[in-house]
Amino acid sequence: MTIGKRITMLRKQNNLTQTDLAQKIYVSPKTVSKWENDYE
Repeated sequence: MTIGKRITMLRKQNNLTQTDLAQKIYVSPKTVSKWENDYE
């Protein structure tokens, strides 16, 4: 399992949107999306 897939799985288990997660960790939603899609 890639890091991106693990982030997605854990985010969904906690009923968070990408925006919710981004706000909690002080990054942009675009950054979360890149992580989940394994972009650098």
